[in-house]
Parts: sequence; structure tokens; C-alpha cells
Amino acid sequence: MNTFYNTEISAPRGLFTEDIVATYLAKILANLIRSDLEKGWHHWTGTHWQLDEAAVTEHVRSACRELAKGGSEDTRKRLGRMSFINNVKRLLTTDPLLRAKSSQWDKDPLLIACPDGRTIDLRSGQWRLSKPEDMITKLVAVAPTEEEHCPTWKRFVGQVSKEDADFAAFLKRLAGYCLTGLTNEQAITFIYGPGGNGKSVFIRTLLGIMGDHAKAASMSTFTAKKNDAHPEDIANLVGIRLVTASETEEGQEWASARLKELSGGDAISTRHLYGHRFTYIPIFKLVFAGNHAPNLRTVDQAMRRRLIVLPFNYVPPALDPHLEQTLRDEWSGILRWIINGCLEWQKERLQVPTSLRAATDDYLSVQDAFAEWFEERCELATNDTYTGSRELFRSWQSFAEGRGERAGTFSSFAERMQRQVGKGPEQIKRLGRKGYRGVRLK
Repeated sequence: MNTFYNTEISAPRGLFTEDIVATYLAKILANLIRSDLEKGWHHWTGTHWQLDEAAVTEHVRSACRELAKGGSEDTRKRLGRMSFINNVKRLLTTDPLLRAKSSQWDKDPLLIACPDGRTIDLRSGQWRLSKPEDMITKLVAVAPTEEEHCPTWKRFVGQVSKEDADFAAFLKRLAGYCLTGLTNEQAITFIYGPGGNGKSVFIRTLLGIMGDHAKAASMSTFTAKKNDAHPEDIANLVGIRLVTASETEEGQEWASARLKELSGGDAISTRHLYGHRFTYIPIFKLVFAGNHAPNLRTVDQAMRRRLIVLPFNYVPPALDPHLEQTLRDEWSGILRWIINGCLEWQKERLQVPTSLRAATDDYLSVQDAFAEWFEERCELATNDTYTGSRELFRSWQSFAEGRGERAGTFSSFAERMQRQVGKGPEQIKRLGRKGYRGVRLK
């Protein structure tokens, strides 16, 4: 008999009707199966609850077979028929002992379950045996070591932070915060820098270790576009603790309203493709990475409070093709490093270091500078007015250099100019040269 059966319940006697058998099985299988009318049947694996109707069917079949032992041949045949088993399972679907609401799963934001049958309480960093009543449906990829045994990872973090102890400590707290189901920091993190400097390695390592708790999404979900992505993108992130996106392109613009909505801690409305609309409260932290920082149309207080820019400027003398595999071998030690980072975060919060705050301020000042340039140097005019794009770009370059800002490329200027003027002035060609009708320099 399955070790998770409640063996203290006496088996029924007499006629085994579907209703009698269902009532009995609900009692003995209460720690093994759960019926969620929204998501489907779950079964307890010994480490976590898993969505798996086939496994539940097998549990019901096995329990019916066990119950029929010692009975008549007719009883054994009847309890072994799939029609009988399916009818019993149908009755179990609505049994109060087995019912679970979607809101009951993964309720504790400071618990993580490991594949070795242990559950870590992130309040203390200590472990205990996993148990069904925790209602956990997700696993991290590995179990942690007792100590932070991850020398390659620590050396890597030191390199990408350019041996800035405050920067490295922040990365540790950030990773620990991402492991939780809490969002009280309301932070949006963007890691930028040239290729081959560790951005992707850092993110992929966190994604791998966090297992079911983390997911990589498309950058298009979080950047502005003419035809907004279907909300199914967001519907797929229910219950996820870390969401990452990479591969930014020059000239992209953040979908600011969406980012603020997703990081605000309030319920959002979404739906799956062809599905009914539903609401949920996001618990994921947003961590982005790219070679180019997307633009902000407006820099308001909400974005200033949320955005954290992390410059990964380290360029290794030579790329190590085996680095990620070496780090993979250290995942258990890195998980302990992350757990300790969570403990540090609970004591200190994120506490963005001065160097990182300066990088964020520099980024935001550039975003503000473009709007300021347009206001100071340009004006809207009649439709018969034309100003060449290169002429406007030279004006912006002069303004930016005078402010000590980077002007960017001509192509990125064209993108930002188009967003700045909106649906007013029109970009046209005159004598083979691009320019704007309805705007002129002062």
C-alpha cells in the first residue's frame, strides 16, 4: 500500500458502490491527491504537488485494487473496470476533503521545495522535510549545500562587479530577493553592457537554479510596439518569482505603463488565448539584460523609484567556453549563496549602492535630456515647414555634448524623434533626404 495512504481509516464493508468507495478513497488519499476545478488534478510526488491527471487515475485504480483484495471475484472485476474507476474519480472531484482552490497553492512566499524532498524556509535558511500541507507546486533545480561552496561563481561575481564589494553584495541580495515570492521592493532591474561580459551567464544561472520558479520571457512583452502583444504573455507568468528578458535592440522603448503595472503589487487582468479573463497578483521580479538600454518616453517618479541599472562593464581577456558548465557543477553551492543573500536582503533590503544609483541616474538623465532638447530647441510649425533629420540630429548632438550626455546614433535619434513628436509632425523625404514636416529648430 502507498506510504501516503491514511491507514487509520477502516475500509468499508458490504456492497462497494461508487459513492461508498469514493467516500472511503477521499479519506485515505487526502494526502496524495487534490482536485482543483480550475487547473485540474494534482498528485503528491513526495517533494511537491504536480499537475498530473494520469497519476491521479492510477492512484484511484491502485486504491480500488487494494480495496477489492479479499473480496469476491465479482467485486474484484467491478472495482477493476475503468468505468467504475472513472466514476469514482468524478465523485472525488467535488469531495470537500480533496478540493483545492487555485489561491491555496504556493501561498508561503518564503518557502522553496527541493528535489531531494527537503523544503527550505527562507526566513531562517534551514530545511525540513517537505509535506503535502505546504501546498507547494514548484521545485528549485537542486538542493543547497550547507556552505557556500562555489568558488568559480564567486570569482565570476567579483569580475562582473569589477571587484566592487558593494556591487557584488548587491547582486547577492538581488538574487536572494528574486528567490522569494515577495515584491515589496517594486524594483525593475536592467543589466547592460557589451557582449561577452557575463550578463547572460548571470541570468541563465539564476534561471537554471530557480527551476520552476523562474521563466524567460520575450523582450517584446515589455517594450512598446504598434500592435501590443496578446495578454497571454502575461497570463503565462502566474506564480513565477523571477521573469527575465534579454536581447534588447537599439531604439526600443520601454512599455512604461505595463512595467509599472506588473511591478506595482496590484492585481492585473489577463487571459490565455481563447480563454476567459482572470485576475492575479504578479509575484515576479523583472530582470532584463541587453547591449542597449531601451528608451523611456517620459521619466516620472514611479519609474525613478523602480528602475535599477546595473552596468556590467567587465570585458574578460578571453572567453571561457566551459564557464557555464563549471558553474552548473556549482549550482548547489550557488543556491546556498542565493539563500544567504535572501537572509541578507531581509535584514538590509536591496540598498542600491551609490555607484549603481549613479549609473541609474545617468540613464534617466539622458532620457530627460531628449525631451528637454526638443522643448528648448524645437517648435511645432505649419505643415509647409520642413527640417532635415541630419540638421535636427546635429542640434541634438550639440545639446547632448553640452550636457555631458551621449547623443547615441543617428538611427536611435530617428526612433526617439518619432516617439517625441507622436502623431503630429510627419517624417517625409524631400530631394532624397529624410526630414520632418511640421517641426523646425528655433
